[in-house]
Amino acid sequence: MKGKSLLTIIMLLSTIAILAPQAKVHAQSSYYAGANFSNLGVQNGTTAYTGMQIPNGTEGVGHGCAVLLSLFDSSGSYDQLGFVDGTCGIIYSWTDNNGYHGNLTGFLLTLGRAYTFNITAKNGFTYFAVYQGTTKIWSQSIQTGANYLIISGTWQWGIGPYTVYEEYPEGYPVPILDFYLYNSYWVATNGTTYAATWDLFEITTDNIPLYISNNAILIDNTGTISPQPLPISAIKTRTDGYCYIPCAFPMGYLRIEKLFDNQQLVGDEHGGVSPYPSIADWPDGNVTLADLVVLSNAYGSNESPPIGPHPWNYMADIVPDKAVNLIDQVALAANYGYTGGTYMTDLTNVTVTFNNNATLAFNPDADGFIEIPSPITNQTSPMNFTVTRNNITIGALVTFWAP
Repeated sequence: MKGKSLLTIIMLLSTIAILAPQAKVHAQSSYYAGANFSNLGVQNGTTAYTGMQIPNGTEGVGHGCAVLLSLFDSSGSYDQLGFVDGTCGIIYSWTDNNGYHGNLTGFLLTLGRAYTFNITAKNGFTYFAVYQGTTKIWSQSIQTGANYLIISGTWQWGIGPYTVYEEYPEGYPVPILDFYLYNSYWVATNGTTYAATWDLFEITTDNIPLYISNNAILIDNTGTISPQPLPISAIKTRTDGYCYIPCAFPMGYLRIEKLFDNQQLVGDEHGGVSPYPSIADWPDGNVTLADLVVLSNAYGSNESPPIGPHPWNYMADIVPDKAVNLIDQVALAANYGYTGGTYMTDLTNVTVTFNNNATLAFNPDADGFIEIPSPITNQTSPMNFTVTRNNITIGALVTFWAP
């Protein structure tokens, strides 16, 4: 049951030149590789979602698709969401008594950009959506009769059991690019959010390396990529330099991107051009409506578990305390309307001290990176750090990277 609906659609569409010309590939073999939900018990959920950066050069992948979400819902429909190799067009499918139904949309994703893919089932409908940051950029709804999703590694339906909750690319031939899926979560019918846990599977003659780190999956088609080519998240401290280490993914490194000692830059979270496709929000030296929108889109949410009326966003946590609430709103309001601020990139005499422990104080390398010490990454107590320059606390924009 692994994605045959979408693959069949792609193969038919390729005959009318929807896909780009085929480029260099590993070998002429059918291919799919990815991960299956590790919990064999059946649980009910309303939503499942995952993030992915669309690889640069996807037009050379070949005839296939990346099935980023694949689940049954309570109506028995097999629901899938992903994108087409070649055009990077969003594609989705569902099933009913008449068989498979799939649609290649005209909405094209941008190479190198990071997106979140979402399937929701409730009130008789299955909803498919794609977000960039916290902004919904595409959506579609189908009246499947579903009231919830089946969250399970296997599920008995008809002649089953089927493998049901999966994330994987498939196609022909083997891709020449790597796929990295991160921040995979599912939401139970009671509103509780859980990180997805995975078992690897790989069905191809090319023995594609696959890796799991927490709720993320790396499908190493090239055999050369590092486990994490992009930062997972970014947080901006206040001028006291204090912050916590995100728990949404095992963090191996942090990077000091920018410094500031101007208190009026607290609340500047958006408007700049991010150098990373996985990070949507980046400061621009101004505290304006754009920053207020970022805060509003995450207001009421918490880091762990990421519950609340809005999606969690680290850059909206203006006063770093793992919650976006009135405290953050007040901090932004204090500087609202400020413009023309500047940041510093000179990291001379900068030190990062973990958990207020002088034995865990480190200087960034020439590129701003510091390896998070293992006593921090392995402990269960709150993990925090403070940034100083010349022994005086200073504000910093910090990105976090997987091991």
